[in-house]
Amino acid sequence: MIYLNTNIKTIISKKTSSEILRWDNILNDDIKKEKIDINMIIDKYTSYIYSYFNINKNKYEILFTYGSPKSNNFILKLLSQMHSNIKKKIHIIISSIDDIIIINYCKFLEKNNLITFSLVNPNKEGITELEEIKKLINPNTFLINIPYSNGELGSINNIKEINDFCKSKNILYFCNFDHLFGINKINLNVYNIDFISLSFDNIYGPHDMGLLLIKRNLINDDMEKIIKSSTLKKYYLININKSIPILLGSLASLIEIVKDRKEKNLKILELKMDFINKLDSLFPLIYYSDYLHMYNQSIIKLSIIIFGPKLISNMSKNTVCLSIFSIKSKICITDIKKHLEEF
Repeated sequence: MIYLNTNIKTIISKKTSSEILRWDNILNDDIKKEKIDINMIIDKYTSYIYSYFNINKNKYEILFTYGSPKSNNFILKLLSQMHSNIKKKIHIIISSIDDIIIINYCKFLEKNNLITFSLVNPNKEGITELEEIKKLINPNTFLINIPYSNGELGSINNIKEINDFCKSKNILYFCNFDHLFGINKINLNVYNIDFISLSFDNIYGPHDMGLLLIKRNLINDDMEKIIKSSTLKKYYLININKSIPILLGSLASLIEIVKDRKEKNLKILELKMDFINKLDSLFPLIYYSDYLHMYNQSIIKLSIIIFGPKLISNMSKNTVCLSIFSIKSKICITDIKKHLEEF
């Protein structure tokens, strides 16, 4: 069995690697004597981020972190410290299929009597439904952490509905945008989410490098003080200057991947259809006819599973299954499982 899944981490692109090397040389050679204004360069790249998400600098603060799991744990630690003196511990709701690092960290905080938390299960299509979240709400629910997309199943959560509910109940909402970042145009003004995390490893940037966006109106004096404390240094880049090459390489990967995005997606569509047609002449394919013509700018990923005849006794040839990841349709890998169970 061969399993090719583009929903997991990618390799670093040549463009990213060359940018990292270039900045590494600049900062370590005699060129640094020319007094390069690092802050000006960082401001230039962060301005690009604000422009990409179509948000005002006055609305969100950007922190550079060591990837989305660290961003999530940073917020969990931050909120638990802010409310450590309250007798009633804050209650947090997270997805049961979230990164194991996040789930384990919640267990750690709960064990240390800092929070309580609940896991919400997705439905059979991999979608986290609002009604299931509501069942877990209690008077101390302070934060709901549900990602935009399910990276393993390829399904999309209705985060606008979830966020609107959070706002109506005065609950903070944290959302991970990893599997949409760089591939789809995201207008964050539409969602008005409190905390947003993104990682560069899905767009051919370095692993363990990400962004954390925090709404500025949430950053009071207490939060500012805790953010600057030594207890949170392991989560985000305190000394950005030491991470300049990797940071600028990451942002270069974003600039590169969003360049001509529509044209790139059209080429992917042509490649996908050509791939399907050629495979069809070699192997029996399981078709999902309703999905074949949905590949447009909204589609994120394409997963391919090839089953050998030894794995499926009723088939004498290899079988290829295709799964499409879309933000417009409820398309997920569980559909494949359902069809395979019929054999």
